Amino acid sequence: MILLSRTSLNMAAALVIAALGMPAVLAQETTTTTTTPQSVSGLVTIETSQVIYVSGDDAVLKLPDGSLRLLELHPGTSLTVDGKPVKPSDLTPGATLSHVRVSRRVESEVTTVTQINGIVTRKQGRVMTLRLDDGTTKIYSVPYNATFSINGKTVGYGEIATGSKIAATIVKTEGLSTVSANAGFVGQTPPQSGTLLVEK
Repeated sequence: MILLSRTSLNMAAALVIAALGMPAVLAQETTTTTTTPQSVSGLVTIETSQVIYVSGDDAVLKLPDGSLRLLELHPGTSLTVDGKPVKPSDLTPGATLSHVRVSRRVESEVTTVTQINGIVTRKQGRVMTLRLDDGTTKIYSVPYNATFSINGKTVGYGEIATGSKIAATIVKTEGLSTVSANAGFVGQTPPQSGTLLVEK
């Protein structure tokens, strides 16, 4: 009995395929790598910032250099502002914060802010697909505990159904390390309209 290694078998198969005039297609292992904003453990301090947008457990803060930072917090994670614990839902757009401390969060640098109206075409977990007024379809991440205004009534994400019409402020982000000093978005930001969503 002759034992052939996997490499020898693959070479032999390629020779047979070539002799028959067939294109050689051999199965190979593939690896897919994706990059997401960095989840950071540990204590991070932001000395001064202004609240720009708030939705559920997410908040966008504006730093003194003009850059916008999205903090995506898990339910139950609190901020400490001037030594006092604060829930994200306690924050209001326009408020100035000092000595903000966060013990656990995902932090991203905001590069684009847009405002949209759309119709919900699909929901899966905390991801929502919307068909926008211009006919395009886009996918967005919904903050934990976010609320929406539907026909003048405030409802939770679980009450949103396919076909619901919503208004939203959309932020597009890039991953960020805690030591980054780049200003990804500098200038005037539009006031929040509807729920804050994150473009995927």
